[in-house]
Amino acid sequence: MLNSRWFFLSLLLCTALCQAEVFKPARVTASSFVTINKRENHRPETIADGVLGDGNAYWASDFKAPAPPPHWLEFEYDAAVTFNEIKIDMVERYSIGSLINNFALEYWDGKEYRTIIDKPKYVGEFRQAMVSPDWELRYGADLPTAHPVFRFSPITASKVRVVIRDSMGRLDEMTVAFNPGGEDKHDLGQALINAASNQVRQFVCVPPDQALPQGLERMPLESTEGVYFCDRLGPDGFRRFFAVSKNENAVRIALPPGYYDVFALSGDFCTDSPGCTFKVQDRTWQYRQWTLPGNPGGRFSWDTFTIQVMDSGVAELKLTGQWLLNGLLIAPVQARQDFLAAVDTLVLGNPTAKFVYRAPETNTIELPPTEQERAQGFIAFNPPKEQRIFPQTTPLAEQRTSKLQFSGAAGQRVALSVAFRTLQDIPNFQLAAGTWTDAAGQAWPAAVTAVHPIRVWPQRTDHKGTGKLWNHAPELLAENSPRYLVPGITQQYYLLLDLPQDAAPGLYQSTVSISGEGCPTLELPLTLEVYPFSLANIDDLYFAMYNGDAKFDFLTRPENRDGDILRLRDMRRHNMNSVIYPQSRWTSPEDFSTCYQQVNALLDECGFPRKPLPYHNGGITADITSQVKDIVQKAGLREILFYPVDEPFNSNKLELALQLYPEVKKVPGVRTYSTVTQNCVDKLGASLDICCYTITGYAKFQPDRIREEFTRTGQEFWWYSNAAREYPDAVRYKAGFFFHRSGAKGQLYWAYDNFGRDPFSDFDSASADHAAIYINGGKIISTLQWEAIREGIDDFRYLRTLEQALAGQPDHPAAAGAKALLQELWQETVVDLDVYAERFGKDIEVHHKCVWEPERFDYYRAKITAAILAFK
Repeated sequence: MLNSRWFFLSLLLCTALCQAEVFKPARVTASSFVTINKRENHRPETIADGVLGDGNAYWASDFKAPAPPPHWLEFEYDAAVTFNEIKIDMVERYSIGSLINNFALEYWDGKEYRTIIDKPKYVGEFRQAMVSPDWELRYGADLPTAHPVFRFSPITASKVRVVIRDSMGRLDEMTVAFNPGGEDKHDLGQALINAASNQVRQFVCVPPDQALPQGLERMPLESTEGVYFCDRLGPDGFRRFFAVSKNENAVRIALPPGYYDVFALSGDFCTDSPGCTFKVQDRTWQYRQWTLPGNPGGRFSWDTFTIQVMDSGVAELKLTGQWLLNGLLIAPVQARQDFLAAVDTLVLGNPTAKFVYRAPETNTIELPPTEQERAQGFIAFNPPKEQRIFPQTTPLAEQRTSKLQFSGAAGQRVALSVAFRTLQDIPNFQLAAGTWTDAAGQAWPAAVTAVHPIRVWPQRTDHKGTGKLWNHAPELLAENSPRYLVPGITQQYYLLLDLPQDAAPGLYQSTVSISGEGCPTLELPLTLEVYPFSLANIDDLYFAMYNGDAKFDFLTRPENRDGDILRLRDMRRHNMNSVIYPQSRWTSPEDFSTCYQQVNALLDECGFPRKPLPYHNGGITADITSQVKDIVQKAGLREILFYPVDEPFNSNKLELALQLYPEVKKVPGVRTYSTVTQNCVDKLGASLDICCYTITGYAKFQPDRIREEFTRTGQEFWWYSNAAREYPDAVRYKAGFFFHRSGAKGQLYWAYDNFGRDPFSDFDSASADHAAIYINGGKIISTLQWEAIREGIDDFRYLRTLEQALAGQPDHPAAAGAKALLQELWQETVVDLDVYAERFGKDIEVHHKCVWEPERFDYYRAKITAAILAFK
């Protein structure tokens, strides 16, 4: 739940307490506390400073030298006070798992402490309810809030304390008061977000007794029998409410005939959601289906789609199977801009966060259509895959296309981008790819073209950290389905084709059919050239993703096997050849052996070569290192790279690294790894074997110098970067030509799927999400940046293929041209971050600015291919 939610609650409760007498303690003491530094202070007096939500200033029991429970914090007064209300503000971390579970409130009677309130399972009972098959219990249980108010008969005492029996104690604030209106009830949830307007209607699934603000409408369900209405109080004012049922139902809304845009959201903040499937009849009386997949608790699936209301004047959305629905927006397609603005309001969620929209840089000069394009209703164009296509992007004249083409080597995934600038309303616009035939006209069923509309959605855009800028970013490779296109917008499609390993060289033919109501069907020829060579093997180098999904225990739980296989196979398809071993606490040699053998078996099953795995364990010792080494060697498992400290950039982490790395190196024959700056490398010296640099100026990322120095020291040069930026050109450049020019032996990325909170909102935590993919309903949704990383590593494979051809035939007539091309690329590829600083103003722009234009990637891919073919 958002910090802003608790700010709102504190204001609400302050209003409730404004008639009360609040007693500020004379002294605050605790069983223990901890102070990290001047900025991070967890002394007991912070609990009565009146400051709520400061992540660095709250009371915490000593966790550096862990103090055993019970933990207590005491308010002492100079004279006895009479009170009947205590409010405690827990340290809030979005999920209820961060709340105190086992605690009691007590007062001093002059001789001993006596219990006021005892809560041994404050969170535990609710958690049990959330997995109960009894829906009455699951959806009727009271939510344990982070800010409970306890009211009781008046008590007079000079001391009050909270006793926490959890392994750690922590509290943000505690308030002791006498409230003459102490029995009053208050709505402790987030205020409803109102996105309705004259054109946009908003429906919410509030309980029947819940009052609605003006402008919002109650969900018009056909029946309430068997429907559970639930209020989770958060995480915001739209997601807090939902209706859920095992019975089929329908939403019926009276509307004039026509086409309407619909936004729907499905998710439960506290437990798994079954999702929601809608069926809607079209004018042919056929049912179309839209599904919001079920997801784990705290993940809210949402989407937009267009329906047609018939002459009956009623929009009927059938809800099939088990379903959970939070709310809907609906507006006529003629009001699409108002509709999208309302969607933005709900998706951004928190008005106090003050996110700022910044329009993206893109071409917006309209291209005059030809007569044929006017008759067609759209302009078809073929932009580079690395060009970001926004709804407002307009085509360049040279991008017009009447045909499409793939090209690649056997076993490669190939892709192309095609887009359409609309000139009129086009209901049910869709693309369909035909079957493939070979040069002899024979069907080629082994190849199937996947068609993905690119979903544009609100995303934070600056640095993916704590920045506040956002826009509508093209990112997701959505499932193919009909769309209603309004005039003056651009819809991009991404076509993918996985070439079989045994694909024969030659030319293949197919078509792409573009259709929609009110425009003639257009057939674009689609060709494929399979090259007569294989791409070079790159498994002597290291390509890996960090996996950061806190709600999925990657590779460490047998029950997650299906999810592990899903992720690993996707990584392998995108040229990854290893992973980072998930951080885990050492328990015993037996546990480590069991888990690591399971990890190795999964990697083998998914076709990963036997590359080393960095093992992040901050509690490592020489003895543990020795035991791990013995387990790995005896079982013939992948080498472990010992990784005690991540990013030892600040003095505290560097001090720890200076203790742990030499400790690990006491064991002969083991290798160490860390993510570093040059200062880390200088300080750690010979205790660090594999130095994985962050690509920033402050790290002194200077590849030519690093390679030269490591030639002397014997250390290995890798680098790591960010896979989450929605900038296909920047990530493709880094993964391919930049990597080749840097001379590094490994490239790693943060992160495969690291979400602050809800993956489907980039605005619900202090830091933006870092993800190359999304998982919705157990299916992977790829992104443009993930495909661009794959393309970039393929660029590297093409370069290596050329280098191998040149090395194998140095006297071939094509050798001179190959050398000249490689020299040209060496000069054209920029790894000097000072160049970025000069051009873009700051060196971090290397993550989402590219020194190449999008057209240059396929230009150089074609030149490299021609140079390879010249050796044949």
